[in-house]
Amino acid sequence: TTEGGGEVDTVTGVQRRRQPRGSTGSESKNELLSKADLTEEEIAERRRKAKAQQEYIEKLGTKKATNPEGELEARDFNHWKRKNLVPEGAKVFCMTGWYPCIKEALLGRGWHQNTEKESFFFDLKWTLRSTELNQSQLLPWQLTNHFLKNTAITTKVGILRSLRSLTWHSNAHSDVIFPRGYDLNSPDELAGFMDDFRRGTALGTLKNLMAELGVDLTHHLKDADALSKEKGDDNDDANANGGGGGDNDNG
Repeated sequence: TTEGGGEVDTVTGVQRRRQPRGSTGSESKNELLSKADLTEEEIAERRRKAKAQQEYIEKLGTKKATNPEGELEARDFNHWKRKNLVPEGAKVFCMTGWYPCIKEALLGRGWHQNTEKESFFFDLKWTLRSTELNQSQLLPWQLTNHFLKNTAITTKVGILRSLRSLTWHSNAHSDVIFPRGYDLNSPDELAGFMDDFRRGTALGTLKNLMAELGVDLTHHLKDADALSKEKGDDNDDANANGGGGGDNDNG
């Protein structure tokens, strides 16, 4: 036994620390394990896991945000409302960007604005960009004007493609409920847009010219347009069946 209370291994000559009362073997092993025994990668991995665990614990508990001065914003939402003289049952919104109409509409309905753009305390957050939101930190009752995987309904191209697939789910055609649209990033659709534009310009010029002559072409143009669409559908069916109207020698 040495002066420090430890024991010396008679075989290796290494001093071993005496295990305190009430401790287990695993605790003693953890005490003896030092950073010198770990590689830099292992140390970095331990720090990463500790940070992730701390963030998870904070997420499970009450969120505590700080203002720009570093002071605690509030213990919870109710504390924030009392601190900012907001009635307990009132709704609170937070906003980034310039949306005066949205702001006036919410204030007119009795909502209260939280001017801290990075605050956790809100019922609704209206932002300019989706990157200004952390969807994983939202509570079930918190609403935003951005949602995950929403390109099919919130972008022009997404809406266009969704409406074009309407015929697979209903007897209605997208042209009945939606103006003609084109994805100009597609060369084929760009060519279709140019053809449609030329046809529309030509028809408009013809209508104005004939109107000056006192001739009403409304019914004639409708019949011509219907005939043109019918002919186009027939050509599409012929192409789909493997022929363009010519002889088929595959028999």
